[in-house]
Amino acid sequence: MSKFAFVGVVALLVASCNGGGGATPAQDAAPSITASATPSTPLPDPCVLLSRAEVGAVVGKPVVTWTPSPSVPGRQCSWLLDNNDGASWVMTLTVHEPQHYDDARADSAKDRPGPGERAYEEEEGGLVTIGFLAGRYGAYLTNGIAPGVDRVALARYAELVAKRLAA
Repeated sequence: MSKFAFVGVVALLVASCNGGGGATPAQDAAPSITASATPSTPLPDPCVLLSRAEVGAVVGKPVVTWTPSPSVPGRQCSWLLDNNDGASWVMTLTVHEPQHYDDARADSAKDRPGPGERAYEEEEGGLVTIGFLAGRYGAYLTNGIAPGVDRVALARYAELVAKRLAA
């Protein structure tokens, strides 16, 4: 797992164990995420690239978005199940500048035929990450611990994000 994905996974697991750790309902296109550095090209908001409705449709339950601390280059958005027992991590999307692609890709990652360019997939501890370059951006998605987003669903989301980033 890349060092960037690992930091995000740890933050999300802590948030899930703490009953959501600040997960708050948000409008599908409203959340704002603080970038960790000033990018040369403004980075798109990952919470807008995939809506709560799109993610919720796959898991079959309502989801909320959560904005982790800016601990990795780029902008992140995570989706969590919206339930009374605390939030469970569904998926995280990170959008970054292309120069961070090699840093985000773990040595154990394997090339894959898409989405976008230079796509890769890695798996560690049951978590799957799919990364790629699309348009002027790089991105990677990591599935969470909540049921519903398997490798196939993650690949569909990655295709959708790649198309939206390339547009």
